[in-house]
Amino acid sequence: METLANEQDVPVAQANQAEMQKYNVYARVFRFVLAGAVTSEIGGLLMASFMMLVFILFKNQNGLYFFQVIGSIVFGQEALVGSHIGAVVLGVLLHFGPLCLTWGIFYGIIAARFKVISFPSCLAMGILFGILSMIIDSYFVAPPVLHSLYGSDIWNQNITKFSDWVAHIIFGASFGFFPWTLHFMLDERHIHKKATYP
Repeated sequence: METLANEQDVPVAQANQAEMQKYNVYARVFRFVLAGAVTSEIGGLLMASFMMLVFILFKNQNGLYFFQVIGSIVFGQEALVGSHIGAVVLGVLLHFGPLCLTWGIFYGIIAARFKVISFPSCLAMGILFGILSMIIDSYFVAPPVLHSLYGSDIWNQNITKFSDWVAHIIFGASFGFFPWTLHFMLDERHIHKKATYP
């Protein structure tokens, strides 16, 4: 009887183990995505800081003008007249919200799928993401959207291509911090290869 009971417990134990492994996979992916989101906010801060310096040093504008340009997506040309607080607030929310977080979440999913956890690979993939975000956001999204809403490409009229490219590369390169943000969120027992840090 005891042997029969033990045999009956085997499928239950295997099912529990499979369920636990499934949970561990979901937990690991969630932590990768969370690390990607956090890292994207770091990148967004570095990117914004660079663009604020560009406006202060080379365009004789206040540093917050960068966020006013982003806010022009909703307010139009009105956002660029004087100090438009509403456009600044909206620009901050859009920049650190959907614009940065979308790329960070996508980065985390890809990193989890392919176990991108070393500094060189995170940096390389991050720069690739920076290039992709520049091409998609500044060439394929902003121009048609702004043209359809206001009849002109407000973004590219106020942001030079060179500074825009540099800012997006800075954003992408910030994913070199990904191994460190992941280190604080991920139980490394759930992955086959530990992160390596320089």
